[in-house]
Amino acid sequence: MKRFWKKILKKESELSYTTYHYYTMFGLRLESALIDELLSYDATLKETYEVYQAILKAIDKNEYDELVDLLKNDYPLISQAMKTSLKTLRKISNTLKIHLFILIPMEKLKESIIKSKSLTG
Repeated sequence: MKRFWKKILKKESELSYTTYHYYTMFGLRLESALIDELLSYDATLKETYEVYQAILKAIDKNEYDELVDLLKNDYPLISQAMKTSLKTLRKISNTLKIHLFILIPMEKLKESIIKSKSLTG
């Protein structure tokens, strides 16, 4: 399982659901099917993965309230490392709001304005 850690950290929306690849020990599989099989081996890994993916989705959708709700929940089955990460995220949630949901979108807006000016001017 160690060799697949990058695939487990990948956003669920970026997993391939159409292209088959050959994986040692697993044979020809879709990337999404490989992840499903890896998660089926361990309940802790599966729960941790689901919480991680939910957090990524909340951040991608700029849903601060959803992120805070996810951080407030208690997840008894997740790994100890993830529990520590969630504890840290709870402590810095106000900073996260400013950085992830205000500053980064403003930077993207500035970049798009600069690009549009360079295309038109």
